[in-house]
Amino acid sequence: MKIGKCQIADGDFYPSRYYGWSYSELYSLHEVFYPIPFNYIVRLVRGLRFMWDAHRTKKTGYDARIHNAISYWQNKSYDRGLKDGELITMRRIMILNES
Repeated sequence: MKIGKCQIADGDFYPSRYYGWSYSELYSLHEVFYPIPFNYIVRLVRGLRFMWDAHRTKKTGYDARIHNAISYWQNKSYDRGLKDGELITMRRIMILNES
C-alpha cells in the first residue's frame, strides 16, 4: 500500500478511495491526490501561499508612480517616433515628386 502523493495523468486510473483530490498541475497536466486528511491540508497551504504571493507582490504607491511614469514616457516616445516616421516619409515623397 502506497501512502503519499499520487499524480494522475489524463487517461490514468484514479487512485484508491482513501485518496482525495488536492490540486491540478497546470504545466504537466496532472491531477495530484493525497490521503484524505492530508489533501485538505495541502489544499489549504497551497491556497494560503497563493494569497500571500498576491498580497506580497502588490504594487505600492511608489512603484505605481514609477510604472505610470515609465509607461507615460514610453507612449510619448512611441508617438514621437510615429510622427518622425511620417515626416520622413513625407519628405521622401516630396523629393521623389520633384525629380
